Amino acid sequence: MVLGLLSSAAAGAESLASQAHQLIEQRCVVCHACYDAPCQLKMEAHEGLVRGGSQTLVYDSTRLLAGDLTRLFDDAQGERAWRKKGFYPVLNASEPAAGVLRRMLDLKQANPLPPNGPLPEGFDFRLHRDQQCAKPGDFDQFASEFPLWGMPYGLPALQPDEHAALVSWLDAERRPLNRDRSLPRYRQSSRPGSSSSRSEEHTSELQSL
Repeated sequence: MVLGLLSSAAAGAESLASQAHQLIEQRCVVCHACYDAPCQLKMEAHEGLVRGGSQTLVYDSTRLLAGDLTRLFDDAQGERAWRKKGFYPVLNASEPAAGVLRRMLDLKQANPLPPNGPLPEGFDFRLHRDQQCAKPGDFDQFASEFPLWGMPYGLPALQPDEHAALVSWLDAERRPLNRDRSLPRYRQSSRPGSSSSRSEEHTSELQSL
C-alpha cells in the first residue's frame, strides 16, 4: 500500500513537471533563453532558475572595460558562486510565494492585459530598452509602479489552470533534492559555440529541467 502511494505521488509529480516544462517552453523561453535574456534570467534550464537574475546588462555600448562573463554552466558553478557575481534569487526556498518569479506571475494574474485592442502605453520592446530587474526587497515598489508588467511581459496571462500548475511546480522546486542534478550531457561532449552544440544545448537544457 505504501509503495502504491509513493508510486502515485511520483507519477503526479512527473505529470506536474511535464506540464510546467511545456508551459515554460511555450510561454517563457522565447525571451528567457538567450545569453542576454531580460535580467539575465535564463529559464531553459533548472540551473538558470537557481542562478536567478541580474541588474547588469550583458551588452552595454557605453561600457569602457570588458564586462564580467556570465555564461550559464561556464563562468560559475552553483548558487553561491552566482551570488558572488551579483545575481539575486528569483526563487524563495523558505517561502515560495514570496519568490520574485512567483510574484511576477501573480502580478500578471492580478492585472491582466485587456483582451482586445492595443497594449496600454508604457510597454517597451526595444532591444536596448531600460530594464526593470526587481530584487526581492524591491518588488513591492516595482509592482506599484508597473502593475501591468507581470510575466509574461507584454503578453496575455497564463490561464488559471496553467498558472496553478506552474506555481505548484515552482513551489516543489524549493526541495534541495531537485538542485543536485548533473549538468546536461551535451556539456561533457561538445563545446559551446558551434552550430551543432547550440542545437544540442537547447534540447538538452530543456530535458534537464
